[in-house]
Amino acid sequence: MRYLTLSLILFLTACSGGGGQSVIDPIDELPKVIAPEPDPTPTGTASYRGPTTLAFVPVLSTAVNLTGTMSLDVDFDGGTEPVTGFASGFETASGAAVTGQLFLSGGSLNDTDTALLMSSQLSGSLRSGTDSYLISGQMTGEVLEDNQSAIAGRISGIAQQLGRNAPLSGSFQAGRVP
Repeated sequence: MRYLTLSLILFLTACSGGGGQSVIDPIDELPKVIAPEPDPTPTGTASYRGPTTLAFVPVLSTAVNLTGTMSLDVDFDGGTEPVTGFASGFETASGAAVTGQLFLSGGSLNDTDTALLMSSQLSGSLRSGTDSYLISGQMTGEVLEDNQSAIAGRISGIAQQLGRNAPLSGSFQAGRVP
């Protein structure tokens, strides 16, 4: 009986971790207060700036490829027009300056729970040498990263020269201005 009692004590000591160590209940390791997941919906305003490209083939001339700078202001709180801005500083593929600006209007934001999407109308006039173009189109893009560090997207529309329309395409990438 003595050996049975001693064996039982040794067995119970081994099961409890031995050496005077106590067993830690995993439930004791759980946090006492579980913080809710933060709401990823951004608030406030932010400005963005970066390169933009436009490409079209007017009926009366050769292909036109332009690069410029897009400047965007975004009001994440909704406002009356959450996306505003302009594109300017355009140059031709050969580096010749292009005069004029394109302005954003009718901008909107759409939070789809998987992405924060933006859209805006784009219009204005550009002049390269003796050629003038009326530009009208639509910008669509996505606000990137959880900290809204950039916006990138596509441009589609028309470039009109002397009353004739040509399909226009382009892109923009704008990083958040500190």
